[in-house]
Amino acid sequence: HHIEMDTSQFSKEYEEKQKQIENEIKLSQFEKRKKILKHVEEKFRIDHKSFNKYDTTSRLIYFIKKEMDDNKNDGEPKYELARDYLLSLVPSAADAELHSIGLTLGQSKTE
Repeated sequence: HHIEMDTSQFSKEYEEKQKQIENEIKLSQFEKRKKILKHVEEKFRIDHKSFNKYDTTSRLIYFIKKEMDDNKNDGEPKYELARDYLLSLVPSAADAELHSIGLTLGQSKTE
């Protein structure tokens, strides 16, 4: 004897449940990233006139040079702000940041 069942209703319910779970995971990841990046824009905001002080177009170089200036008498700088800034960027933004180093004419070798 051979018994057949129509499982299309169950498979449809299963697919809907899987989509719901995926959406919940995506929302959870989004909320987690939002918490991590909370206040990042404010923390790493730089007045555009301040870039002229270090003659650079790169925020990373700005943070490195600023920390070097701030820690002249305190020994070796730890580059914490520069590190945190670079780690806060999505991969494509980090790549763009690294490519912006040396764009200023005459500064490419020092950066």
